[in-house]
Amino acid sequence: MKKFFAVLILGLMCIVVCQTSLKAQISLIRVAITVVDTVNVGIPGVQIKFVVGLGGGETDLDGKYVLICMSNSTLRFSKVGLITQDVAVNNQNAITVVMKEDLLAYNNNTYKFNPILNFLYSCKYNKVLFYNKNI
Repeated sequence: MKKFFAVLILGLMCIVVCQTSLKAQISLIRVAITVVDTVNVGIPGVQIKFVVGLGGGETDLDGKYVLICMSNSTLRFSKVGLITQDVAVNNQNAITVVMKEDLLAYNNNTYKFNPILNFLYSCKYNKVLFYNKNI
């Protein structure tokens, strides 16, 4: 019986010590994020996701977002037409991310040329728009 209680007390002490060390490693912090372009103007609609795990959000009209995350997490910022970036939090309370244009995104479109010009030059509307002398 004494052996059982000794093992039980030792086990409980191990659990308490392990939980204390885990709380020290995993601490949640509040991070204020600002996403701007190269001329320091806020970008709305940038998606913010955790690289590992679930969750995230989207910036508001001023390019700002507030997130509660672990102090050692990494965030991924992405938007169509901009280069995707991964930024480590590293116990920072405020993060400013400068996003640059992705010029290759404009070159990899599926159209042979501009879709508006494709509509205007199509055979159906070509005669009406360009050859109507009554306009």
